[in-house]
Amino acid sequence: MKAKATIPQQVQIINKALASYIEEEADKKCFKVGLCWHFQKAIHDISKTNCDYSSIELFIPLFNIENAITHAKASNKIIWWKITNSYDRIYFCKWMLKTMKKEMINNFITNILYKKYNFKNVEEYYSEEFNKHIIIPHTSHQIKSNVIKSLIRFHNKYKKAFGEDCLVIMKESEYITD
Repeated sequence: MKAKATIPQQVQIINKALASYIEEEADKKCFKVGLCWHFQKAIHDISKTNCDYSSIELFIPLFNIENAITHAKASNKIIWWKITNSYDRIYFCKWMLKTMKKEMINNFITNILYKKYNFKNVEEYYSEEFNKHIIIPHTSHQIKSNVIKSLIRFHNKYKKAFGEDCLVIMKESEYITD
């Protein structure tokens, strides 16, 4: 299923819903509502679309009962967690963000570097020292500017969604201009 929101929009929605939920949890005087309400509000604020709890998954495909049960100890009921269980709700949001980040990097490596530009080897790892995901494409031929443009597009899209924690490194000798 193709989401109604791009990955950067999905990240915005999750971050906004999560921040709103955490703020509500800190306010002891406030009536507590569930995570779905915060997601509905975030979707409306960001996409200017009204949705009910059953259509959140149309905007964020990872937001579903199966994932909530598998990754965040949800129950298979209409209310996924007890109202007092903020830990698993927050964990679920963070899991969705982490999963989207991995998916975006893997799609870039598979669909752009391997399939579109025929790279033979790509290193991908997380550097604790730099606190960044590092992607190093290796090629036996020089890279043309359209490849560089694809790398820049990926970086800009990733940066908009997740910030500055991804770096694509290439050897200077591999660059050429058309």
